[in-house]
Amino acid sequence: MLVMSPSKSIQKLEVINTIQRLGVDYHFEHEIQESLSYLSEGYEEWIGEVDNANNLHVVALSFRLLRVQGYYVSCDAFRKFTDEQGSYKEALVRDVQGMLSLYEAAQFRVHDEQILDEAMNFTTTQLKLILPNLNNSLAQQVSSAFKFSIRDDIVRLKAWKYISIYKEDKSCNQVLLNFAKLDFNILQMLHKKELCDITRWWKELELVKVVPYARDGG
Repeated sequence: MLVMSPSKSIQKLEVINTIQRLGVDYHFEHEIQESLSYLSEGYEEWIGEVDNANNLHVVALSFRLLRVQGYYVSCDAFRKFTDEQGSYKEALVRDVQGMLSLYEAAQFRVHDEQILDEAMNFTTTQLKLILPNLNNSLAQQVSSAFKFSIRDDIVRLKAWKYISIYKEDKSCNQVLLNFAKLDFNILQMLHKKELCDITRWWKELELVKVVPYARDGG
């Protein structure tokens, strides 16, 4: 999927985003690194293209994916979505997916990035206001974003939650979904086995501690 998508395209970004959310990105580390490295080299030019210039989702998603990967990209690209006073345009409220992507991107802001501080305040307020009126799929995504920060290091839990959301998505790739489910189940079994091994080891250790005293008492 990653190989088949054009090197710089929203399709590739969406695939990378989905793979990461499903918790299977460790299987595609080289492909993801290669794709984002190529994107970072022409980032400013790419997001300035006519097709993407006013697409908040595209700009926010590419910004977040690159920052997560360790590339420092400028937040100036978000200025096109603000008015003369530096406030985000009210029209963006109608773009729920774009606001959600901006909310997640803003979580990777660094010190003195006021435009992203403003983005966090704006999206948090607006998404909470419209949440009760969203359809089931979007409502789940927004609620999950508030409950589990995109920066939280709880990969398995977030992956399982996203699996349930992704399977309801009209653009869901069934092969990728099934792969993620299988991967999740395999890891769960491995974790259970490790837990059983640790429990057994602990019991044996406790027995070793107890037995010498029993012998001394005899």
